[in-house]
Amino acid sequence: ERHREEGLSLLGERRTATGCWGLHDPLAAPLLEFWEQLLAPTARFVLVYRAPWSCIAALIRLRPEPFRARADYAVRLWCHHNRRLLDFHGRQPGRCLLVNGDEVRADQAAFVALLADRLPSDFDCADQGTVASSNELASLRHALGEHADAEPVLRAMLARVWPDCDELYVSLEQAAELPRRQAT
Repeated sequence: ERHREEGLSLLGERRTATGCWGLHDPLAAPLLEFWEQLLAPTARFVLVYRAPWSCIAALIRLRPEPFRARADYAVRLWCHHNRRLLDFHGRQPGRCLLVNGDEVRADQAAFVALLADRLPSDFDCADQGTVASSNELASLRHALGEHADAEPVLRAMLARVWPDCDELYVSLEQAAELPRRQAT
């Protein structure tokens, strides 16, 4: 509540700008309820998740220090934020699109078609530019160690040690409007 005025001020600035806008940060998931309260009931949310093994690898690669002392921290962080996405999607299914970020990168046309189908008619999806840059794709390949065939091994290891994490990923995939089509 203490940030309500600041949030309303930011919204006022954004409403004068053209086009859609949003938060492009997976760590913003805890703020969904805050923004939902401030935005008009016509607001739409695109909730993007990624496979836990690729997120965990990226977290450790980008900021290794906290994970050396607590190896479970990256897994718990992924679970916490993605549980929030899934819960929010469940409460607001008509206002949300839940999409697998890896599938968005793999099939941008399907993602744009989904946006065109689910967003208001005055939203122009045709001129939104590329969804993922080559740097993001290179980053994902780097996080997986350049080996896409490592995914099943990483998933099996993660499922054995943290079965709740794998169950959450399966729940995300089942609820998603754009799940990962490639077997993972």
